[in-house]
Amino acid sequence: MDTNQIFVLLPACTFPNKDTNGAREVDLQENLLYLGAKLPEAQFVVCDNGQRAPDVPAGVTLVHDRGAFSDNPSIGECRNLLSGLHCLDDEALAIKLHARCKLLNFRAFDAFLQENHAFFLASPNIWSHGPHGYDELPYLDTRVFAARVGILRRLLADTLALLESEGGRMERAMLAVVLRRPEDCALVHTSGSFFPILSGAAGHGRNYTSPTALVRSYIKALIYRFGL
Repeated sequence: MDTNQIFVLLPACTFPNKDTNGAREVDLQENLLYLGAKLPEAQFVVCDNGQRAPDVPAGVTLVHDRGAFSDNPSIGECRNLLSGLHCLDDEALAIKLHARCKLLNFRAFDAFLQENHAFFLASPNIWSHGPHGYDELPYLDTRVFAARVGILRRLLADTLALLESEGGRMERAMLAVVLRRPEDCALVHTSGSFFPILSGAAGHGRNYTSPTALVRSYIKALIYRFGL
């Protein structure tokens, strides 16, 4: 396998209903077309853990693993990602993006990726008192990150083990794992020119397109840029 290959992982987690309904499948297909135009050199891997595999366009790899499902969405997502990484070369670059929600600030993402090549975004949750707030601060943004496959496979395996033993959320568990080694810490950014702004409805129910959500996303990206 060409070690210069770029793989985009799209975990189409099915929590909480164990299946992918028609609307969510349409969102996935539309996002694949959107991302395909933005990243023509990349190979796309859709990782699905539902009862029925979704339809994907020609040229897109589908990894359908019903055994990756979990009632804990964080565990399900880790398993889903590990399934997608299973057959990829350790030296290839893996980019994790949202399966169904579009990344609106793609130009900022692309510039950040070109500059850093691999990254994780750590941040406090400034909306900690909202209905979808995190239990602890800070957290690792798990919607978008990039790393070599071998590194990412190791980090996700350790994150999964931590979640299975102690519970909690992927965002917090993965940060704890990344901070264990200096070479992994070097990939973590706490400020910068990119922080994801999404549109669409996520599988866990969050609507990124609502006016309130969009305002919050733009404010958070601005705060992240200046490291406030």
